[in-house]
Amino acid sequence: MDISKQLAAFQAKAKTCTVCRSLGLLHEEGGGRRAYPVLQQTPLNFKEVVAVMEAPNWDDTYNPRKGYITCDPGTDETGKFLFEMLKSINLAPSNVILTNAVLCLPITKHGKNKPGASQLTNCSRWLAELVDAVGPKVIVTFGAVALDAVNRIEKHHMSLRQALGRVVPWRGRKMLALAHPSPLGRANRVAELQMQDIKVLQKLL
Repeated sequence: MDISKQLAAFQAKAKTCTVCRSLGLLHEEGGGRRAYPVLQQTPLNFKEVVAVMEAPNWDDTYNPRKGYITCDPGTDETGKFLFEMLKSINLAPSNVILTNAVLCLPITKHGKNKPGASQLTNCSRWLAELVDAVGPKVIVTFGAVALDAVNRIEKHHMSLRQALGRVVPWRGRKMLALAHPSPLGRANRVAELQMQDIKVLQKLL
């Protein structure tokens, strides 16, 4: 499925957003470069799946050779395991749109890049616009933050514990909530169980 025009139009609009920057909610480091929306190159063969994570990582945001979401499996343990999960159900990273609850690198009181309520609320319009622009069959949320992000667009009223592994209707399509594939996420739900959980997605394709 070719969504190059829809995705290009969305990305052009998203890059104009300055809401969080004007409120001082973004990292302003990285060799003088400001945090900016980190997006994804057009999937080669879109399988109508949008996967929602938490936030861009530091390297994607500030590395001048990047500027796109990559989840580099060579340097990123989360990305490595995510790609293993996708491969296990015959999906490649180029088959899905990988996005985040927030598109810019947020700053919190603890200096970590986990987005807070303000960033999630400010960026919810962009997640909604992305979904509407590319029209996926399935939205997959990875972790509690991503699940919270979609709840701010259309209420599902579920915690991660309640939603985990369930397929529920959301915004006229199907939503599947999964645990976060990070090392911390795997401490709470082991890799073997996460590998079983993602098989639910395979049945939806």
